[in-house]
Amino acid sequence: MTTEKKTRKPRTVDPDERLALVDAEIARFERLIDERNDLLERTESLAQERRDALEKTQEKLSALQAKRERIISLKERRAKKATGVSRRSAQQAELAEMAEFKKMLAEKGMTLDDVKNILK
Repeated sequence: MTTEKKTRKPRTVDPDERLALVDAEIARFERLIDERNDLLERTESLAQERRDALEKTQEKLSALQAKRERIISLKERRAKKATGVSRRSAQQAELAEMAEFKKMLAEKGMTLDDVKNILK
């Protein structure tokens, strides 16, 4: 292989030819800018669609987590009710205890006012 020295292209001196070359470069760069702007718009719209999809997915996750918590609380209430410990039965037990206390006071010949005076 022989090495050939590359020759340089002669410079265009004619102003009309130079204008035509510059106009061609300007047109090429304008097309390039338009293509890149289109690509950016498509990319931004795709990114927005993905953000919207992410937001919807997060909302569904939150709803499912809330649903899970409601089911757990329902399960706990049913278990509590099954053991017989309910709010009503606790109040009934307290009323029964109070009635027994009053009965003990009556046997001793005391009243609730007497107990209040002793505690003061």
